[in-house]
Amino acid sequence: MTGNNAKIVLAVGVTALFVSVALIAGFLGYLYLRQQPTSLNTGGTPVQPASKDEIPAKPRDKGSNLVAAADITRVTFSESLMGSNFDRRSALYFGNINVQNFTSTSRSMTFSSDGSATKRSSVETTVNGVKSPAKIERYAATIDTALFAELAKALADNDFANEPDSRDITSLPIKKILTITYNGAEKTINTGHMGRNSLELSAMLNAVNALDRKTVWKISAE
Repeated sequence: MTGNNAKIVLAVGVTALFVSVALIAGFLGYLYLRQQPTSLNTGGTPVQPASKDEIPAKPRDKGSNLVAAADITRVTFSESLMGSNFDRRSALYFGNINVQNFTSTSRSMTFSSDGSATKRSSVETTVNGVKSPAKIERYAATIDTALFAELAKALADNDFANEPDSRDITSLPIKKILTITYNGAEKTINTGHMGRNSLELSAMLNAVNALDRKTVWKISAE
């Protein structure tokens, strides 16, 4: 490379370096001087974009099959789960299930408009193809009819009769089912497995769990 060519290459390199530095400095200055958007509150807190999980779901429109709370006579929530006996790590608990080694658990509770309530839970374990006797626990209770009326109102207000099955149902061996009896008819809703449901279905399940917590369960022979 001749002396003139070397000087040209050096000049081009120095120019490119200065241009790059100027562009970077200009961009940083823009970021520093740019006004941050503010929220509508008087505190002027910068608005932070919501993540996908933080965006609230929208209530759905009510359907045509309207049912009054007074027409609901029984509410049942049941769930069942099957898992491997060998590995309790979440990634393998379901993947290692086989007919020779697994544990099956189930729970069901029912509330009736006459004030009666029942709960049943069971655990069955199979090891190397040998099934152990099921461990079954039964409970009963009497609830205030006003508490059942509160539950029924929550179901009716959230339009249970038109609620579709949850879209968050996976292929895992899990079932969570809400069954509501009214006027001789029955509505069954398959709820989500991973804790994500519609606003309406979440409110219904919260009402069922709230009544469960308020109920004084006693061991029953039947």
